[in-house]
Amino acid sequence: AVLTQNTMTGCLFALCASVALAGPPPLLAARAPSVVMGGMEQKLTPLASGNRVSLQLSGPTASLEPLAQSCVGMARSAGLTGIVYSLERLARLEIVAEGGREHLDALVDHAAAAADVECKVEWQAPVGGYDEAFPLVTLRPQMSAVLGVHGDKRTLDYYTRHLQVEA
Repeated sequence: AVLTQNTMTGCLFALCASVALAGPPPLLAARAPSVVMGGMEQKLTPLASGNRVSLQLSGPTASLEPLAQSCVGMARSAGLTGIVYSLERLARLEIVAEGGREHLDALVDHAAAAADVECKVEWQAPVGGYDEAFPLVTLRPQMSAVLGVHGDKRTLDYYTRHLQVEA
C-alpha cells in the first residue's frame, strides 16, 4: 500500500529508526504546532559505544546558515556521525553528533564561539544509527512524503496506535 501525507509531525523523525526495522505506520497525523528537539530530549539510554552531544543553536538566520555549513564540514572531516536539523521558522539549529570526545569538544567549541548565537549543550548516551554523511535537514511547517507501507496487519496496527498517541 502507498500512503500520501501532506503534513508530518516532528515525531516522524523519531520513528524513522523503528520504521527501518518493522516498516512505517499506515497513517500519519498532522504536524504539531511546533517542532520538538529530538536530540536534546533523548533519554540516557546507551545503544552504542562512544560519545554523543546535542547542540541547540538559536540566533539570526544570517548567522545560523553559515554556522550549519561549517559545523557539517568540520564533523565530516573529523569522522563524526550525526545530523543537523534547521528549523528556519524558529531561527534554530539542532546538531546531534556522535564520535570521539576530542572531536565533539572541538565541534562544541566551534559552535559556541559563533557570534550572535546562543548555544545549549547536552551530553548524552550514544544511540548510533547515524552515518558520516552528516546531512543538513531543513524542517518546514508544511512538508510532504510518500511512504510505501509493508508488513503484517498486527505490526502496522501497533505503529498506527503509537503514532496517534505521539501526535
